[in-house]
Amino acid sequence: MPFENMSPDARLAVAAAQAGAAVVRGMYGTTQAKYGKGGGDFATAADLEAERTIVDLIRTARPDDAVTGRRAGVPAGTARTACGWSIPCAAR
Repeated sequence: MPFENMSPDARLAVAAAQAGAAVVRGMYGTTQAKYGKGGGDFATAADLEAERTIVDLIRTARPDDAVTGRRAGVPAGTARTACGWSIPCAAR
């Protein structure tokens, strides 16, 4: 579906994903700090910065929506709308 034919929420989701991907691409090939999450799982500095970028973009555009993230454990906050956003982690 062409971007211009998407709903405003779909366009926001695509823009947020592209912004997060740009962060990861910019940090690709650099030495990354790893942050243990338990059970052998970890997040890298790129993971955390990408998630932060995505969350910031969504919260700026939709400040009344709940947003949760998997990497940094972004708290949901109090949603004043029925809409919520969940930021999944990327597969390695």
